[in-house]
Amino acid sequence: REPFSLKNSGTSFVKSFWALLAPVVILGGIYSGIFTPTEAAAIGCFYSLIVGVFIYREIDFTKLLRTLFESFKIAAGIMLIVGATQAFGWVLTREGLPQAAASFFTETVTSPTLFLLIAIVLFLIAGCFIDAVPNVLIFAPILTPVAAAYGIDLIHFGVVMVVAFCAGLLTPPVGVNLFVASEVGRTPLRVIIPYAWAFFGVIVATLILLALVPWFSLTLIS
Repeated sequence: REPFSLKNSGTSFVKSFWALLAPVVILGGIYSGIFTPTEAAAIGCFYSLIVGVFIYREIDFTKLLRTLFESFKIAAGIMLIVGATQAFGWVLTREGLPQAAASFFTETVTSPTLFLLIAIVLFLIAGCFIDAVPNVLIFAPILTPVAAAYGIDLIHFGVVMVVAFCAGLLTPPVGVNLFVASEVGRTPLRVIIPYAWAFFGVIVATLILLALVPWFSLTLIS
C-alpha cells in the first residue's frame, strides 16, 4: 500500500481524467438532449475505445478483437432472453391478460392510491417474466386510460410504471441485469441473486413512496 498524499491523489486524478470524463459525456449528452440513452451507450463505447487505443494505449488490435468477441457473446445471451420475453408478452396479449387486468381495476377498485399499489404489484410480477420494454408496450396503452379515469397524473403514473418494470431487471428468472452482472463479473447467478434482493427492496420502497407522494414525480416538471 502507498501512503495517502495529495501529490499521489493529484497524479492519479490526472492519469484517470479521460476515463472519469466518460460518465460526463454519457450523462451530459442524455440530459442535454443531444442523444438518447440508447445512442449514449454507443457513444460511451466509442469514447472508451478512443481513450483506450489513442490516449492510454492499452488496447491493441489483438485485445480489441478479444473484447469484441466477449461483447458479442454477452450481447447474444442477453438478446436471446429479451427475445423470449417478447414472445411471452405476445402470448399474454393474445390471451387478453392485460385487458382482464384493466377490467378488474375499473370494476372493483375505487381508490386511486389502491389502484397504484395494485398496479405496482402487477408490474413487479410481470417484470419477473417479461423485459421492461415489452412490458411498457403491453400495459401502457391499456392501463393509462384507467389511470386517467382515476384522476392520476399520467406523468406520475408513467414514472411509477417505468421504475416498477426496471425493478424486474433484478428479479429471476429473466432479470436481464442479473445475467449481465453474471457475464461481466464471471460469477454464477446463485451467488449474485441474494445480493440483488437488497437493491430490489430499495426500489420497492421507492415505488411505494412514489405512489403515495406524487410530488416526487412531478416537482421537476412543475
